[in-house]
Amino acid sequence: MTKIEPVRLYPTPLAPPEGIRRWQTILGLPGAAAFGRADYETAMINLILHPNINSSNIIRADILLDTAPDEASMAKGVSDFGIGVETTRSTHFPPETGHTSDFFGPVLANVVRRIVRVIVPRNTAKDQPLLQSCLLIRHREPARTLAAVTATAFEALPHEEFVSVMYVPHVSGPDEIPFYHPNVAALVLTFASRSRNMMISYRFFDGTTVTEDGVLDNRLERTALRLLQTAHKHSQGVANGYKKRVHHDQVVAQVPFQTRYAELKARHAHTLIERWVESTDPKKHVFEDLAIAAFLIELWRARAATDAAYAADRLEFVDVGCGNGVLVYILLSEGYRGYGLDARRRKTWATFPEAVQAALHEQVLVPDLAVPDAAAAARAAALGDRIHARPFGPDTFLIGNHSDELTPWIPLLGRPFMVIPCCSHALSGAKHRYPVHSAGAVDAAGAPVKLSTYGALVEHVATVAAAVGWAVEREMLRIPSTRNAAILGLERAPAALAPADVVARAGGAAGFLDRSVELMAKSPRTH
Repeated sequence: MTKIEPVRLYPTPLAPPEGIRRWQTILGLPGAAAFGRADYETAMINLILHPNINSSNIIRADILLDTAPDEASMAKGVSDFGIGVETTRSTHFPPETGHTSDFFGPVLANVVRRIVRVIVPRNTAKDQPLLQSCLLIRHREPARTLAAVTATAFEALPHEEFVSVMYVPHVSGPDEIPFYHPNVAALVLTFASRSRNMMISYRFFDGTTVTEDGVLDNRLERTALRLLQTAHKHSQGVANGYKKRVHHDQVVAQVPFQTRYAELKARHAHTLIERWVESTDPKKHVFEDLAIAAFLIELWRARAATDAAYAADRLEFVDVGCGNGVLVYILLSEGYRGYGLDARRRKTWATFPEAVQAALHEQVLVPDLAVPDAAAAARAAALGDRIHARPFGPDTFLIGNHSDELTPWIPLLGRPFMVIPCCSHALSGAKHRYPVHSAGAVDAAGAPVKLSTYGALVEHVATVAAAVGWAVEREMLRIPSTRNAAILGLERAPAALAPADVVARAGGAAGFLDRSVELMAKSPRTH
C-alpha cells in the first residue's frame, strides 16, 4: 500500500467567520484514496460500531440509537433530520445543533444515519464510559469550515460529493473527556469522493485552539493522524473486498462475556498477581485464565436456562492439565464445583486457600483406550494414586486449556468439553504435526487451503470430535494468547466412528502411558 503523507492544514488560510472560531481543519490526505463513497461509508459505520479498532483502551460500543432513513428521506434538507430543529430531536440525548450549524453553515446536508453510542473503556477504574453521537452526513458543497482548505490545499473539482462523519461527545467541558478520546468538543472526518481527498477537523472547547505560532498540541495532532489513517485503511480494505477472517462471540455474546470478565478481574486479578510465585509473567497468565473463566461461566449460565446439568449446583468441571491452577481457583471461588489434574505440582498451588489446594491433584489422566493390554494395565496399577482413577460423573464438563498430550483425547472421553489446543501431539503422546491441507477445502482459485501447524491441530481436534458424535462449536477466545481457538462439544450428533475406531485409525495409543510416566519426572513447562 502506498505510504500516506498527510498535509497539515491548520491554521486555515482564511480567518474563520465569527461563528466557527472553535473549528479547525487539522490534517488532510490529498488525492490519497483509491475507493469510493460507498466504501468509505461502510468502513466508517464499522468504525462507529467498533471503536476498539481505534484504541486499545476501548472494548466496545453499546448502541443506544441507530437510525438509517430510506433513500427518499435522504433527498430532504438537513433540517428534516433535526439538525438545527430542536423539536424534531430525541429528548433522550443532547442536541448536536451548535456543532453542525457551525461546521456546515448554509450548506445543504443530508444526515444519512445517526448513531448514539456509549463507548465502554477497557479499564473502568481509570476511565469512564462516554456517551457520543455519530452522524453520517452527505453534502455536495464543502462545509463552511472546509471551504478555505478545499480551495487552496486540495484540487477543487466541479460537482464534488462530500461525506462527513461527525462525532459529538455528550459532555459539558474538557474535564469530562476520557483519556481514550481526543480532548475536543467534536470532530469530523470528511471524504471528497471525486477528488479522493480526506480531511479531519476538530472543534475545540472554549479557551482552547491552535496556538499563535501555529503549533497544535502534539497528542491531538497524532490522534488526528491515526484517525485519518485508520479511516483510509479500512475504506481501502472495503474497496479491496476484505473479509473478516476471525469472528469472535459466536458461542457467548460479547457484552455478557466482557461484563463478567470485568467483574472477575476486579475480584481476583490483584490478589493473584500479588501472590504470583512462578517465573512466568503473572499478568499474561492471570488475565488469560480470568477471560477463560468468564467465557465458561457465561456459557454455563446460558446453557443452564434449558439444561439443568449446567447449573452451578450440579455441574462438575475437570480441568485436565490444570497447570498453575489459576482457572480452578477462579471457578471454585465463583461457586462452581470441580477439580484440576496435572502431572506436576506447581508452586502456585501452595498460595491458594486449603479448599482450592484440595481440589488440585498431582495426577495424570490415562484414558482406558490408552491401556490396551494386561501389561499396560499392570504398569498403570503400579503407579497407584498418581493415575487418576475417579470415573467422570454424568454432569462432568471437561476443560482442556493448553492440555498438550491430552488435547486429542478430550473429545473421545464421552463428556461435554471445551478444548483450547496448544502444542501438537498424537494419541500416543508423541509430538506430531497434522496435515496442513484442509480436507476438501479450496480457496477462490481452487487451490487446496493450506493451514498453519496450529490450524491443522485445531482442525484435527474438531474433525475427531465430529466423527465421534459431537456437534462441534468454535470460538476465537478474547484472551492474550495467539493460541486462542476453542473447540466445544456440548450437544450430541450422529456418530460416524466409535472412540476405539478413532484410536485404531490413528495407529493406536502405544507409548501414551510410558510418556505420561516420563512427564511426571520432568520439570513443569511454561507457555
